[in-house]
Amino acid sequence: GLAENLYLDEVRTLVARYDLTGDAILQLVAAVQADAALLQDQAWQDEMTTAVATIRRTGQQIRSLEPPPLFAAAQIDLRSATGAFDLAATLLEEGVDEGALDKLEQALAEADTGRDLLESAQAKIDTVTE
Repeated sequence: GLAENLYLDEVRTLVARYDLTGDAILQLVAAVQADAALLQDQAWQDEMTTAVATIRRTGQQIRSLEPPPLFAAAQIDLRSATGAFDLAATLLEEGVDEGALDKLEQALAEADTGRDLLESAQAKIDTVTE
């Protein structure tokens, strides 16, 4: 139905945004692992700040979705993913503010948890749409 298709379109858009932002964060952290001086680089900090803001905004949008009953189980995983991504965002902010590479690396682990939950949500969506 229309409600289900609209929900799926919105979820696809938001998950894609998480994926793109996650890839950007991986690159930013890899760069700083190779050159810790980047922790003090304003351009690097600005890129990370933008990524954190995107994570937070995406999480808010996912939490505001009202799923059709068919996708209620998937929405639970999506909301759980936002928790993991929000924790990753907090760790990224702290890592940038404190110049702490270990917090940036912890953030990557939390983002991996978020990605796993997104995959679980997608599997649930696939089960009911096949």
